[in-house]
Amino acid sequence: MTEPKPLRVLIIGSGVAGLTLGLSLLRLQLSRPHFNLSVKIVDAASRFDAAGAAFCLSPNGTRPLAQLGLLPKLLEKGQVLTGVAMHEGWSKKTVQDIPMPPTAFGGHFIAIERSSIQEILLSEIRGYGIDVHMKKRYKEITENTGENTLRVVYEDDTTDDADIVVGADGVRSRVRDFVLAEDEDTAPCFSGWSYVAGISSSIPNLPAEETGKSHWCIANSGKGGYGTWSLPDNRQFWYVLEPDEIAPRGPGTPMPRYSDESLDASVQRAKQYWHPFGTFSQIVERSDRMYKSALVERHYPRIVSKSGNVVLIGDAAHPMWPYIGQGANASIEDAVILANALLPRSGEVRGTLWYQEQRVDRTARIMRAGGWVGRLQMGETVFWRIARSLSMMLLRLLAPNQASQGTAQQQEGDEGGNRKGGPLDWIHKEDIRLEL
Repeated sequence: MTEPKPLRVLIIGSGVAGLTLGLSLLRLQLSRPHFNLSVKIVDAASRFDAAGAAFCLSPNGTRPLAQLGLLPKLLEKGQVLTGVAMHEGWSKKTVQDIPMPPTAFGGHFIAIERSSIQEILLSEIRGYGIDVHMKKRYKEITENTGENTLRVVYEDDTTDDADIVVGADGVRSRVRDFVLAEDEDTAPCFSGWSYVAGISSSIPNLPAEETGKSHWCIANSGKGGYGTWSLPDNRQFWYVLEPDEIAPRGPGTPMPRYSDESLDASVQRAKQYWHPFGTFSQIVERSDRMYKSALVERHYPRIVSKSGNVVLIGDAAHPMWPYIGQGANASIEDAVILANALLPRSGEVRGTLWYQEQRVDRTARIMRAGGWVGRLQMGETVFWRIARSLSMMLLRLLAPNQASQGTAQQQEGDEGGNRKGGPLDWIHKEDIRLEL
């Protein structure tokens, strides 16, 4: 009896989304021998680097990775969040300070460098004898409609044939142009804000209670924001959000690229900010890795090609603002659900359109939540300035009870240790698992 041909899955992009999908598919194949597939991952870069600084995994992202057996390595390389404090940068007042239980939503919040999680995922994938093929810059896709297969052409004129092509190629995705070929404009919308970030070396003489604590600050009565996330060894992942007064914004406007001079100007401004550690400058000046990028977002109601065999995941599918920290976490969700969608069940496959149905509404809702939080922090209209002032007043009134409430939350919870209540519970408690 002739063995059926494997399902050939080509993943374009080796960020968190692409690597998580690759590992998820390999794990499914290991647990279900009848799941016959081949996986290939390519990337346009010439090598892996530390681009992207760091981010915070939330429980909806850590749970799927824990199922893949990665939690011990994530805890080793990352820093578990122990508390969040919000401050008025201009008044130096703390308006919110809440302890976080280790598993507040039935999972961990872990601040981790992007390069570290990529290394963890890649190490696992290499254990299956698969590596990422570098210097493969996507050029175009051609369809063989008779066989329902695809040929991907790269800029070096080499090609790959595949049954499924996955665009995990980031916010400036080229694969997205193919999926949305009939749309006049497929680029994300520039918000008018820039994002500056870096990672510091160890900050000396920090008190023990600062280990794992995140600080978020509103600058200049709302004209921007900045903050820090604790990393292992008292290193700090820091960020600054500031308005871009020059570049045009809105639909159809190109995403600006910032020069080294623009980055340096932003860093010099950031050094003037107050921080609970003293000054922001002592954090920034200890950093040798910094970058500046444009804040963009866009909801795409269609993330699968009409033929059904070209799919978008991660930032290619849903570029979003960072205000509630869900870009990478939503990408992990994408990868697991797409892997499940490709898994045969009794000879049938749910397919990529099922994946699209599962993801589009949820990511749109996450974007709306992030938009509200972002505008509350950074909105420049009279409405948002008033809303921000009222919110700060309310938080200051609640501040005296925060510590005791945080302790009670750690003690109460449900049988699984989950924190009760909270406007973002529906995000963090989403329990997405591989169907092993």
